[in-house]
Amino acid sequence: MQNGVCVVERALPLQFWFIVLMNAERIMKIFKGILIALIGSGTLLADPVLTGTAVGLEQATKQVISSNYASRVLSAKTEEIDGRKVHIIKTLTPDGRIQQQTIAADTGALLDIDNN
Repeated sequence: MQNGVCVVERALPLQFWFIVLMNAERIMKIFKGILIALIGSGTLLADPVLTGTAVGLEQATKQVISSNYASRVLSAKTEEIDGRKVHIIKTLTPDGRIQQQTIAADTGALLDIDNN
């Protein structure tokens, strides 16, 4: 003990950083491997909103379900509004309300939520 503080407690952070520095190359290889695996599997690039890629009606419906898994899909259709293709998905919320979500077909972005 030194000044009421245990010397071992003060040394632990230094030991931790020493271990990290000594193994930095191995740690970076592990993170690089994880990143490559995620990119290769499409996990990081799967979000159409991030990639700006077109989405089909089925993918847009899955997107709505994943954002509000407790809702039940009542209908899903594709329409053209103001020259832009959109997917309109109607769901029944757990509290009995009908909700309509409009998804841009060209990007997968949520454009509107209408609560009836």
